[in-house]
Amino acid sequence: MAEQSHLLNDEAILHFIARGYCVVKTNVAPHIHAQILTDAKKAMAEGNPGNDILHAAPGLREIFDDEAMVGALSSLLGDSYVMHCHRHCHRNTAGTEGRNFHQDGSTRRFAGWSRPWRRHHRPRTVMAICYPHQTPIEMGPTGVIPGTQYYSAKPKNEFDYEFPFAVVDPGDVLLVHFDLFHRVSSNTSNRDRYMMKFLFKRTEEPTAPSWQAASDFDPDFDTLAHRIEPDHPSDVLLRHPHVWEFMWRWMRGEPLPEWDDDAPVSVDDMMHNLNSNDPGVVIDATYALGRLGNRAVPTLMDVLLGPDEALREQVPAALSATGRYAVDPVVRALTHSDDWVRATAADTLGDIGLPALNALPAIRSALSDRDDWVRHNATRALTIWSKAAEIARDDLLTALKDAEPFVGFNALTALEHMDRVDDAQVMPLLKAMQNHEHSRLRYQVNEMLQRVA
Repeated sequence: MAEQSHLLNDEAILHFIARGYCVVKTNVAPHIHAQILTDAKKAMAEGNPGNDILHAAPGLREIFDDEAMVGALSSLLGDSYVMHCHRHCHRNTAGTEGRNFHQDGSTRRFAGWSRPWRRHHRPRTVMAICYPHQTPIEMGPTGVIPGTQYYSAKPKNEFDYEFPFAVVDPGDVLLVHFDLFHRVSSNTSNRDRYMMKFLFKRTEEPTAPSWQAASDFDPDFDTLAHRIEPDHPSDVLLRHPHVWEFMWRWMRGEPLPEWDDDAPVSVDDMMHNLNSNDPGVVIDATYALGRLGNRAVPTLMDVLLGPDEALREQVPAALSATGRYAVDPVVRALTHSDDWVRATAADTLGDIGLPALNALPAIRSALSDRDDWVRHNATRALTIWSKAAEIARDDLLTALKDAEPFVGFNALTALEHMDRVDDAQVMPLLKAMQNHEHSRLRYQVNEMLQRVA
């Protein structure tokens, strides 16, 4: 558990919600960073070590064990956060041109069905970006577009918004929302730049602030954009106060209050905006519909079950934002004949979080659905509900043997989030999977076993 003095304060949390990142200054000795760089160069000379970078450069553990780092991660993800098994070392070779902005995550192919990686707005996964050396602008540091963790596409004039993370001290670490748009910038220097990327995940839904929260703090979302120091000389920040308030309340374990009958927007207008080509307009409409609550759900469900494939892709996030009001109709969609609808229903129920816990019997049934994506999303829901869904433990033991490895991967994650890794029934199954043919699943099993050893 982090020391109180190292936790973030209210304003820092709001800045993360609005920007999608924060900079953490750790206090790790210079010789440790020098050794990390030496180890990384050696490992990369033999081929990228991928997930094994933590073992190839063990000094990295000192960065993530640093009090400031533990405090920041605990503030954002809760005390029970865990390091994900996926990690990577990126080398930006001297003279390399910068690349385009992108979001991490990729197309997954299950049973011949290609689907884009669904974006989730709640900050349940944080990416840590660190360098073992000083990284001035000319060495091509990571650039981010603040606020785009809620976007499904890049904003126009994207470079007007870019914040280049130039490292003054090697102990500086950039923590970013997993879905924030980012890129590697041009390395115009004569030295290669090394960067290590790690992922950290929340294991329990928030029920109270996990940071230094002051009882008399006023978030004042209307003025938040003016309180944030500019990240770029243009002093431009993507402004979405309704989205910020939703995330703030979610991180505090509070529901979002509905608008009264005299709401400033209508369902019809917001549904029109949901179909906009401007991602900023779409995200504002998404959370306006969430604020409309029960009044928006019937229209959203009509679109989800309707023929307009482009528009229905925008609906799950809005349904999720309505919270408990969407649960019953989305549960009914779990038995729909369309595989996409069932998979989306399972994903949406999981994303709603604990207010959707009454859907647990339906999610348990979905674990045996004929479609891989439905089973994948049902097990993912259990990773989010974690200990509140412990009754599904035996279902997860069955899911470990699923023919689709990513279903088994989610089942492993859910068991870890439930603190069930060292159960008498679970441990033998995990040990039997240590040499699993699927590399990601095999790596996850061995990491879990190491943590409880």
